[in-house]
Amino acid sequence: MGRPLGALRGRTESANELAVWLRKVTLGKAIRTLEEDFAYSTTSWSEFRSGSRLPSEDLLKAVVER
Repeated sequence: MGRPLGALRGRTESANELAVWLRKVTLGKAIRTLEEDFAYSTTSWSEFRSGSRLPSEDLLKAVVER
């Protein structure tokens, strides 16, 4: 099991809501697995799931397709 997810850090409520959604759909996935599956670094995934950085539309589509 990985580290617990930290606090949301989005600049807007919408960014935080997207981060919460991303956390839900990737629940149970190790961050290293996400890195391998989607070719984004572990740092990027941490930022996406905290809301401090928004994922690209292409990444969101790929996550939804899986």
